Amino acid sequence: MAPPTLNVTKSRDGYILHWRAEEMIYKHIGHTFQVQYKKDAASWEESKTASLQNAHSMSLPQLEASTGYQARVRVKPAPGGYNGIWSEWSEERSWVTEWGMSPRPPPTLLLQPS
Repeated sequence: MAPPTLNVTKSRDGYILHWRAEEMIYKHIGHTFQVQYKKDAASWEESKTASLQNAHSMSLPQLEASTGYQARVRVKPAPGGYNGIWSEWSEERSWVTEWGMSPRPPPTLLLQPS
């Protein structure tokens, strides 16, 4: 199988990975995707990895502000009647998170004795 095409978009709440894979000749065979993302300075061995069945997007958890990230995805036929192998990894996509994206600690309440 050919590697999927990967894109990264920014939403109101964070970042979303979107990918597109070739359709299978036999429509009843689904896809299993393996998605990896990491900080620029990290190795792929240290990356976060998720496996998804027949999904074509993934919302990323809160990422560190003003930080470079990379992502990639690969595909294989979903388990079932056909057991295939992983495609090559997609082209890596890189982006830098915005300055104010990190979660803020909750406000502290100061109580004064009455």
